[in-house]
Amino acid sequence: EIMAAFKFIDLDHNNFVGAAEIRHILVCMGEMITDEEIDMMISMVDLDGDGQVSYKEFRALVLHPNPGVVDLLKEVNKAHDADILQEKQAMAGKRQGMDLNSFHRQKEMTQREQKKKMIAQFVIDNEVNFEYIKQAYMDFVELPKEKRPGGRIKFPEFCKVLRIEPITDYKNLHAFYDNEEMGDMDIREFLLSMMNFVDVRKDERVAFSFNMFDEAKTGFISQREVEEILRGNHMISIASVQRKAETVMKQAHKNSSGAITLKEFIIVSKKFPNILLPAVGYIPAHDGSVPVMKT
Repeated sequence: EIMAAFKFIDLDHNNFVGAAEIRHILVCMGEMITDEEIDMMISMVDLDGDGQVSYKEFRALVLHPNPGVVDLLKEVNKAHDADILQEKQAMAGKRQGMDLNSFHRQKEMTQREQKKKMIAQFVIDNEVNFEYIKQAYMDFVELPKEKRPGGRIKFPEFCKVLRIEPITDYKNLHAFYDNEEMGDMDIREFLLSMMNFVDVRKDERVAFSFNMFDEAKTGFISQREVEEILRGNHMISIASVQRKAETVMKQAHKNSSGAITLKEFIIVSKKFPNILLPAVGYIPAHDGSVPVMKT
């Protein structure tokens, strides 16, 4: 029921609820509300400070026994930390003494190593190259828009786009990229991650990454879209790449609307190659020989 309510409010189907969507729902209900009041509502539960409410944040608010408390953010954070602490305590006893920040970092690095292994195996099994990735993206764009809201697809579409059989290993791989736990994943993030493990020229990779997020061909991408690109490339969370995205935007001299062009994106990739194209993968050898490390 909570997920159904969230999807009803999430008008653009990007798995986040923003100010415009909250305003629209409240106006339809006959409520008159100011922009400041909407911003305050969002800030109450916006744990990562991105100005939007994710499903996890929405669920925490709905399940809270007293959502009218003055400092709800503090309460939601407390519940969030309690969940993490419970998970941490379920791990090996020697790890129970680490602080939550250290635990977060260790957990994320562990997950990234798991992703690397799973993707490398996928690349080997399916003989993935850059042409395969480009074709997968073209097949994704051909899907009806209602089947790919916000770039996210469910498992049947995942198999269709990648032209693979719906086996358990691939279902687990799909679930590993379901960061919002809503049964879908951003195929663009997955394709970006795979490019860490195939032989592709840097300029081609940068241009392809930009164009995936500029589907409307406006010639611009926003900071949020830069964050999405960095998440896929680095194979870590949005929160962990926000500072990197800020660096990209500052160096690219973003315009008044907070967007950058492909030319600026390419220039930044040359000035700061490790920010945009981290050396986190290797090129698996399809013939069983020793894999080649990427540089």
